[in-house]
Amino acid sequence: KQWYQRRVRGTPHPKKTNKSQSKPNDIINLITHRKQKERNKREDKTREMSSGMGSRKPSKKEQRKAENEQAQQAIAVIKAAYNAGDLLAPFEPFRKYERNGLHLRIEFFHAKSVEGGVFEWMFEVTKKNMQKMYEEVWGWADGRKRNELSDNDAMNLIAFDENHKPVGFINFRFVLESGKNKEKLELSYIFEMQVEPAFQGKGVGKFLMQLAELIARKNNMKGMKLTVFSINLVAQKFYKHTLKYELDESSPNFGNPLDTSGFEGLCKYFPVKQS
Repeated sequence: KQWYQRRVRGTPHPKKTNKSQSKPNDIINLITHRKQKERNKREDKTREMSSGMGSRKPSKKEQRKAENEQAQQAIAVIKAAYNAGDLLAPFEPFRKYERNGLHLRIEFFHAKSVEGGVFEWMFEVTKKNMQKMYEEVWGWADGRKRNELSDNDAMNLIAFDENHKPVGFINFRFVLESGKNKEKLELSYIFEMQVEPAFQGKGVGKFLMQLAELIARKNNMKGMKLTVFSINLVAQKFYKHTLKYELDESSPNFGNPLDTSGFEGLCKYFPVKQS
C-alpha cells in the first residue's frame, strides 16, 4: 500500500541496497587492522630473537657455538683458580685440625712445590693402602702413579703432625669435565685421598675432603668428581653416606647394574648461584 501511494504521489521506488557492499570507512578499517596484525607478528618475532631462541629449536651450528662459548668461560674460570696462589689463604682457621686427640696442620702445595721426601711419602702411603685393589681392577704401575701424583696441574692438601710428619693428603685438579646432561663444566677432580692407617677413623680424611670442597666453591667450580673402586666398600660408604656424593652420569654403571668395569664415578654438584 505504501509503495502504491508513493507511486501515485510520484515518489520513486526505493533502491535495494547490496548488504555485501562495504562502505569506504569499512575498507580503511580492514586494511588498518591487517597492517596492525602484521606489525604485531614482527614485534613478537623480534622479542623472541632478542630473548634467545624463543620456542624455536636452535640449529646444530648455533648449539655448537653456545657449547664452545660455555667451554671457554669454564676454561677462564679454571685458569683464574690456578693463578690464585695459596688456595688455603681464605681459610686460615681451617689450617689446624685439633680433634680426636690429634694436633695437625694442613698445608697447600702445587705439585712442583712438594718436597722430595714428602712426595715419596705420598707415593708410598698410596701404594701401601691401594696396591692390592689396583691390581684387582686396573693393575698397578709405580711409574704411572708417580706421574699422576706429580702432574703439572696437580695440587695437594697435606696434613702434618706436631713433628711435621705427613699423615694424610688429597691430590686434586681443576678440570673441564662432562657434568649434568653431558655439559662441559669446571670441576674439582679428586685423584687421590690417602691417610696413614694409624690416623684413619679419626676424621682426617673427612676434614681434607671438606676443605677441598670449600676451595672448589671459593674458586667458582661447579662441583666435585672422583672415582672409587667397587670392591672398596669402606670408601663407598664414606663418599656416598658421609659426604653425600652421588653416582655420576659418566659412571660406567650408571643405568647399567651389570657393569663389570670395577669402579664407579661419583659426583657432588653445587647449587646454582642466584644472580
